[in-house]
Amino acid sequence: MNVLELKNVYFRQGNFVLKNINFKLKDGELVVLKGKSGSGKSALIELIGNAKQIDAGKILYFNKEMYEDESGIRRRLSVVYDDINFNEEMTGKKIIREIHKYEPFFSVEDCLKRFKDFGINSDMKVRMLSADMKKKLLVIIAISRNPDILVMDEPTKGLDEESRNEIWNMIFDYKINHDLSILFSSHHEHEMELLADRVVWMENGGIR
Repeated sequence: MNVLELKNVYFRQGNFVLKNINFKLKDGELVVLKGKSGSGKSALIELIGNAKQIDAGKILYFNKEMYEDESGIRRRLSVVYDDINFNEEMTGKKIIREIHKYEPFFSVEDCLKRFKDFGINSDMKVRMLSADMKKKLLVIIAISRNPDILVMDEPTKGLDEESRNEIWNMIFDYKINHDLSILFSSHHEHEMELLADRVVWMENGGIR
């Protein structure tokens, strides 16, 4: 079963174009997007997360387009973008409590435990956290939504090997007990070699 499928996706922003994107993510599969900066990886992830709108084609989640079951799809999809997309003046604890108001399925208890395990002070404003702690916080929040699809843009960029291993151990601990499919972009060769079931190459706004 395909949990995610892109059919002839086209997207233009200024001079940048994503064209003829056809891609499938199977149930339980772990796929990495690889390509040089500017190849379109981040734009593709934003389209999948519905942060940007495609100009043509289709994106199917569990064989449905977003408009057909937006609440159900968003419940099962977690996306980690390259940049923080919430108010950094808030504390980690405040952020997750706000999320829980709109997403009752979000596990505040699990999230706080993961913050503690990773040494993240949930009472500190996010802007005061180091860059690597911010990255960990984003991934922890995404996992604590209990998703079926996890899409991540460079989830371990800028982290040392120990921190990268911590993040992947957390993700795979979750995956053991959940039917999780993963799509992520990365520049770390060892992540691709050791973790990915398949590598998808992007170049000049297309998949080769």
